Amino acid sequence: MDHSYTNLDDLKRKAIKRAVCYMTDRYGFGDMRGLAIPIRWSVNGCRSRYYCHSCRGFQGPHMQISLRDEWKTYVRKRVGLKTPWNGIRLPKLMRVTMSCIHELTHSLQHRARRPFSEVETTRNEINYVQITEPCYLKQLIPVHRWDTDEKIEMYLDRCKKGPTGKGQASNQLK
Repeated sequence: MDHSYTNLDDLKRKAIKRAVCYMTDRYGFGDMRGLAIPIRWSVNGCRSRYYCHSCRGFQGPHMQISLRDEWKTYVRKRVGLKTPWNGIRLPKLMRVTMSCIHELTHSLQHRARRPFSEVETTRNEINYVQITEPCYLKQLIPVHRWDTDEKIEMYLDRCKKGPTGKGQASNQLK
């Protein structure tokens, strides 16, 4: 099912086109030119990112898009679903398209001066899967309250131990 792309430019072009079409339909825009921002492509496995400000040689907002095959969602109770801890392997074009959708959603949030939300981005990713390849939805797992509570407990435990693991931060939590 996955295509090996000998021409990465073709993959990038198709992914951007699909992401822009999805975002246009999802948000009812006549066109997405207002959201056009520079893209840096990451082939070394880094995660995708949206940058609000100038950095890394770009003047102003830009995004970094990962070319990984694994899909990993944020764990948010309000979304209700998440990927398994090791992710879901997807066809490269689909995965790159979803990264573009995720970061374009952040771009939209930034330009509209709305708070950044991983809930909205994750919902857009899941919605895109539902529309294009619903067979992957079966691999998603319901998010339970303990998923996030467990993370909070782990974080609090780390805070108690402090940066050296010897407990000097415990007084700050009292």
